[in-house]
Amino acid sequence: MKASQVYKDRIDPKRADEKILDPRKLEALLQTIGPEGVLPLVCSGSSMTPTFRNNRTILYLRYGKPAAVASGDVLLFKRTDGTPVLHRVLRIIRRNSRTLYEMNGDAQNWTETIEETQIIGYVVGYRRNGTGDKLVQTSDRFYKLRVRLWRILMPVRPLLFQLHAMIRIKK
Repeated sequence: MKASQVYKDRIDPKRADEKILDPRKLEALLQTIGPEGVLPLVCSGSSMTPTFRNNRTILYLRYGKPAAVASGDVLLFKRTDGTPVLHRVLRIIRRNSRTLYEMNGDAQNWTETIEETQIIGYVVGYRRNGTGDKLVQTSDRFYKLRVRLWRILMPVRPLLFQLHAMIRIKK
């Protein structure tokens, strides 16, 4: 079953408990909903700007590793120090019998590599400015096109952020 189908069947966004959670409790919460459920969560942090906005974007997470991880997917993983992080897959690296993922936040110009065992969950959809906004599902073609374009612009992202900051200051 597609993630988007399960999402439509399981979540009523009007009743979702959209609170910022203690990161240490996140994995346990995802485990309790199981692989078929979806957990709504308010985005905390700015590493995924402009796609996800700090304290404004509601993310819908599913527990576990997706059936097929692809470049562009957004995974929730645990760093070696135990910190949960939500970043995008840039590249999948296969070495011997291991699969590694090169991860990057949309607002960052550096990457980190994680192992499959570090994956806690993945994003199946989001709302940019709370429950009133349209649900964007990660399976949507327009979303995938935007992700592809943003990834192509990775080398010039720092310049784009500087320009954006200068425009905001002038307002």
